[in-house]
Parts: sequence; C-alpha cells; structure tokens
Amino acid sequence: MKTILTTLALAGTLVAQYTEQDIVTMTILGEGRGTGHGMYWIASVIQQRSVNRGLTPAQVCLQRAQFSCWRASDPNRAKLPHLLRQDTVETRYARLLARHMGKLDTVGTHHADHYHSGRAPYWARRDKRVAVVGRHTFYRLRNNK
Repeated sequence: MKTILTTLALAGTLVAQYTEQDIVTMTILGEGRGTGHGMYWIASVIQQRSVNRGLTPAQVCLQRAQFSCWRASDPNRAKLPHLLRQDTVETRYARLLARHMGKLDTVGTHHADHYHSGRAPYWARRDKRVAVVGRHTFYRLRNNK
C-alpha cells in the first residue's frame, strides 16, 4: 500500500508516516466509532467526495476543515494512532471499509457527500438531507454521482 507523503503531527509530536489506508481507517474511527452501521455511511461519504473531487480517499480525509477528527483542537485527533492499533471489531471493520473503499455502494447511501452530528452547521440544507443514521445526519449537496 502506498505511503502518504506527509508526516502528520498528532498530539504535538511527529508520528511516523501512515499508509493511505491507515489515514482512511483513522478517519472512519475518529468520526464514527460507536455508531455501528454509521461507519459505513462515513466511509461512503469519503468515497463519494473522492469521486466528486478527483482525489484519493486519504487526500479527502486530510483536506482542511473536512473531518473534525483531524482538527488540532479536536480531542479525537490525539487518539487516532491508538485507535488504529487496537484489535477490536470496530477497528477491523474500519480497516475493511478502508481497504475496499473503491467498492463501496454509494447508491445505497444516496450518494451522501456531507454529514454532521449535533447542531446543524451553516451548509446543512433540509431539502438535501438523505438520511439520519444514529447521531449523524447525512446530505447530498452535489448533484453529480
């Protein structure tokens, strides 16, 4: 698996380089652990954005201000390397999703390309909402597939 060219600064220290699959796995865990099927929806959003933007899934995950788990101020950011190393059902599922990113069925998730949990952000439009899965509300903001 290709190694991402950037070295990530997590919890104030430089961390060894991660593969693209590791980046996607950490994003799925950081954003969706504890949500069960919601992890599939989050992975599907990553895949849909990858298609929409012509970027790799890892590039999508690391784009500025896209996934809260990568913000310096988010407490989940420091947990990401630990989550990646755990041998849990959730981690194995997130790795499986990351490994098969290009094969995810975005039709089944209504081509959702955005989501939030908690209070709706400025970009959330009720008429673009496609589903609520657990604590996450999913949207399809772009028209293309």
